[in-house]
Amino acid sequence: MNNIQSYLCAATDAYRGVVDSQFISLAQHFSRMQQPRAAQGGAALVVYFQGQKVVDIYTGKKSAVEDWQPDTLSVCYSTGKGVLATLAHILVSSGRLDYDTPVAKYWPEFAQNGKQSMTLRHILSHQSGLYDIRNLIDTAAEMADWSHMLDKIAQATPRFAVASDAAYQALTFGWLVGGVLEKATKQSLADLMQHYLV
Repeated sequence: MNNIQSYLCAATDAYRGVVDSQFISLAQHFSRMQQPRAAQGGAALVVYFQGQKVVDIYTGKKSAVEDWQPDTLSVCYSTGKGVLATLAHILVSSGRLDYDTPVAKYWPEFAQNGKQSMTLRHILSHQSGLYDIRNLIDTAAEMADWSHMLDKIAQATPRFAVASDAAYQALTFGWLVGGVLEKATKQSLADLMQHYLV
C-alpha cells in the first residue's frame, strides 16, 4: 500500500455482483481495498455462509482493455494454506494431533536429515527451513504426484536449523501440513476435509 490515503478514501461501491444485505460492509471493504489498484488487475470475492452464497462480487481489469467478469479465471496462491491450517487446528482441538509432538512420531520417515525434533508448530509458523522446492525436485511435473512429494519432504534437509529462522513455505506447506495430518490420522486429506470441513 504505497499511499494509505488512496485506500482510506477509495470508493466503497466499486464492485459488481450480488451481496446479501447483511454483508454490505464486507463488500464495501473489498471495494476500498481493490479500487485504488483496479487499473492494475482485478479481483473477485465469493463468500458462503451457512451453506448459502451471500457475496459474489468482482472488480478491476482483466486486461488493459477488458474489465474483470464474473467468470474471469485467476491464479490463486496460498488459498489451500488456510484450509489445511484450519484442519490442523481442528485435529489438535479434538486431540488427534498435538502442536509440540515431533512430526516423526506420526511420520517416522520424516525424522531424516535433522528433522527429528520438528513439530507441527514449527511447520505452521514457517520455521521448518523446508521452503526450498527447487532443491527437492528436478521438474515441476513431480509436484502433481502427492505420494512422491511426501517422500521428497520426508527426505528433505532443512535450509536452516528448526526454529532458528523463518521462511515462507510457499510451495511446500501443503505437503508438510497435509503429510502430518494424513500420517497422524491414517486418513486421506480428502476424507479429513469431507469429515471436518464440509
